[in-house]
Amino acid sequence: MTTTTALHPVTQWDTVAQLVSWLDANATLPPEQERLMRILKLSEEVGEVSEAIAGVLSSNPRKSRSHAEADVQAELCDVILTAMAALRSRAPDANEVFCAHLDRVARRSLPDYRGPARMHDLHLLPEYHALVASGDKTIEVRAASPAKNLIRPGDRIDFRTDHDRPVACEVISVGHYPDFSVLLGEEDPAAINPATDRAGTFAALRSIYPPDKEQLGALAIEIALLATDHPDR
Repeated sequence: MTTTTALHPVTQWDTVAQLVSWLDANATLPPEQERLMRILKLSEEVGEVSEAIAGVLSSNPRKSRSHAEADVQAELCDVILTAMAALRSRAPDANEVFCAHLDRVARRSLPDYRGPARMHDLHLLPEYHALVASGDKTIEVRAASPAKNLIRPGDRIDFRTDHDRPVACEVISVGHYPDFSVLLGEEDPAAINPATDRAGTFAALRSIYPPDKEQLGALAIEIALLATDHPDR
């Protein structure tokens, strides 16, 4: 039995880069037109997938089963390869572009997706920044904007002010709530702001976020200091 070992993604993109170089060397059109044609070729390849599927299903009454499942798979591979070549023709860092896009799609679609750790910069008022730096504040509350909704457990957040050294934290968990009132009914207010009570925290949040921001939902981001980045070290 022959065992086929899957190529590492970087090796795949290296191979695609070589194919793109070969296409460039044999191009008969100006570069921009050549890149455009590589995108338009996707329509041709998708059409061949459709033809293969029709052949497998014997959807044409004038023809018997004309394709096998292996033909469908091969045509799908041609679609993928054509798209990779088109992307590499327009983006020298195609692997990074694709991986970043895949990560964004997975993070917004899969609630339990961890994926590669991402770094986020969040600005804090000095008094809250000091509470994070001391380890007393272990939950950061934010409106659930599209960018904040990408924060996942395992990510790193650098909390900044205009003047203080950033404080680095790891995200432990992210709680999603419809608004700040519900969030404060479920989360420990002392972990959000140990310097005040639930009512004070609620008033502070309402002073920071206008109603249209709160309507996006509320996030309770549980954090833990990264010891190597503690300001006192």
